[in-house]
Amino acid sequence: MITAIEIENFKAFGDRQRIELRPLTLLFGPNSGGKSSVAHALHYLREVLCEGNLDAHKTWSGGDVLDLGGIRNFVHGRQAGRPIRLKAEFTLDGADLQDFLPEEGSMYPPEWDRIEAGVRGLVKSASVEVEIDSSDPPMIRSMLVGLNGEGFAELSIPRNKPQAEIRQINWLHPVLMSDEGERKLAAVLKQTEGAASKLSRVQVERMEEEPEKLDWDGVLPGPLAELFGRTGATASFGTILEIPLPIGNLPAFDRRLVCPGLSTATQPDDPAVKPSLLPPAQINFEALLSMLFLGPAKLLQDCLRNFRYVGPLRAMPPRQFEPKDHTGRSRWPSGRKAWETLAHDAGMIASAPAGEGTLLEEVSRWLEAEDRLDTGYRLELETSKQVPARVIAMLTGEDASDNIELVASLIKAIPEQTRVMLRDVGRNLTLQPQDVGVGLSQIVPVLVALMDPGSPLVSLEQPELHLHPRQQAALGDAVIRGTQVRQNRVMIIETHSEHLILRLLRRIRETTEGRSPANNALKADQVSVVYVQVDGTNASAIDLPISDDGDFDRAWPNGFFSERVQELM
Repeated sequence: MITAIEIENFKAFGDRQRIELRPLTLLFGPNSGGKSSVAHALHYLREVLCEGNLDAHKTWSGGDVLDLGGIRNFVHGRQAGRPIRLKAEFTLDGADLQDFLPEEGSMYPPEWDRIEAGVRGLVKSASVEVEIDSSDPPMIRSMLVGLNGEGFAELSIPRNKPQAEIRQINWLHPVLMSDEGERKLAAVLKQTEGAASKLSRVQVERMEEEPEKLDWDGVLPGPLAELFGRTGATASFGTILEIPLPIGNLPAFDRRLVCPGLSTATQPDDPAVKPSLLPPAQINFEALLSMLFLGPAKLLQDCLRNFRYVGPLRAMPPRQFEPKDHTGRSRWPSGRKAWETLAHDAGMIASAPAGEGTLLEEVSRWLEAEDRLDTGYRLELETSKQVPARVIAMLTGEDASDNIELVASLIKAIPEQTRVMLRDVGRNLTLQPQDVGVGLSQIVPVLVALMDPGSPLVSLEQPELHLHPRQQAALGDAVIRGTQVRQNRVMIIETHSEHLILRLLRRIRETTEGRSPANNALKADQVSVVYVQVDGTNASAIDLPISDDGDFDRAWPNGFFSERVQELM
């Protein structure tokens, strides 16, 4: 689960801003105040990590709704050359870091299982930060990876050098220290600020209260440094590894990093050379380095691949709309994919609370039920076949009785078409989406995005559009439900609705008092409210903490939401 993002020199954000993300993250603020820049940063980060597209215009996740306009438009102040920095922090939530060792068992050192299990089990969270040089042409300058809140290594890609480099390797990172002795030694060595490899044992012992427990021979402790030493090299704080990589590009996150300087053997990118011909020590070191450096980036990449965004103006499906799978840019931003998903009758996940039945049934309940949106409509599927006129003529001609079997076989071969209809419950009428108020066409894609568990990261822009106040409040309960259909889900909602946030605050208060229905339970630490405003030329993101009593711990900036009091007075 992505827990925080940091943005610098991107669109409205000049100075670095940190936005804490929780299962429910709500963005408030004035128009053109920078709220959209938060979601746009995620769109761009996805383009960088998943598509390798640095000069992004239309993005995959933004579909035809969002056009970033190229890097000269979204670099802050439109000042080409400024470094754009985007960082994402996330928890692993049980996901495994990729294993980069070849299948040949002979390459595993005898203690590899212990090394891998010990290291892998200690990584609970990670961070990935990329820096993009916005000069012409734009290029990646660096990628920094952190583990458990502490930096691990940096991939540096100088514009004027032929090779990328792995720098700032944290050989003494806590996830690499397997026992108390190693952790204590690592703490001592870190105090020397990089000079530890040059210190004598006597000097180190003088720094330690219990020198008899130190066992240091001048070689850095930990499995990464040990495997590096088996290649014939010596790990030090200043070690730099050259990595063959096209200038300006990131490495493939699912392929082992190659360090040609460690060996004169032919590199594994040569298809004629089997991995078993490479020195095992080099492969083992590269595999552990890759697991800790590329593994987190791969997990973030996988999360962003499924990033789902629903834009502020959802398109209504045409009357002759034929739901079908579509390749290319996402159709979620326009809302079209939501209608397709309903027509395909996707099922709810079995583990989701109160998620019995299909996705269509779940969304329909939210539309119809009195304790939910209470729109007076429910959803139904209508299946039909488009029969050609010549087939109909065969049934109405003089030889109709002789053609029945042939016509039946022809009709059977015609593919079915399924479309989503709305039933007016009060009048018992079946209507197409075009025949009802625009509010229905706007809220259905929002509900589908909330109730469909297909994405771990969802961004909704103005979901309350065209809803009256009572329904905006009920939408707050739908948003809570959206956090429950999938574990470790993050929803980013850009909104102006006071009614939506009031419902969430009410549910927090009821949960604290123990009187909230299970499906509406919400705790304060599940919600992040961020107010985004422009101050001069820079936008700033202000966190508004919520207490367990459902109150804000600080006042809204600039009297936001104070209009009610002003109008009453």
